[in-house]
Amino acid sequence: MVTVDATADVEAVYTCFYDDSELCFASPQPPINVPMFSSGLFLVGTKGTSSGTITVRPPGPDVNFTCPSGSGTKVTSVQYSNIEVLDQTTGATGPVTPKKTSATPNTCAQPKKVCRHC
Repeated sequence: MVTVDATADVEAVYTCFYDDSELCFASPQPPINVPMFSSGLFLVGTKGTSSGTITVRPPGPDVNFTCPSGSGTKVTSVQYSNIEVLDQTTGATGPVTPKKTSATPNTCAQPKKVCRHC
């Protein structure tokens, strides 16, 4: 068994969403920029190789970021940079491709304006 660590600099943006829907408030919270870490144990094969997956999750929303009653936060964008992997058992590092990646796991739909007197 080997212990493998994964680290990355992570920038996450959270937004308030109405009742767990795709409708959101106009202003997301400012980006959260923090280093994140995850670790895993992996079996070593007969040829000395190992493979597997380690998930480095985005940080949670800022504790001072609150949403109105009846709504909740969702991450609307996340960027990972300076991604590195280290085998704690041997000290070996492995290539990580890409070194930077991003995702938009939740898209934000603005509420439609209804014109009653048009």
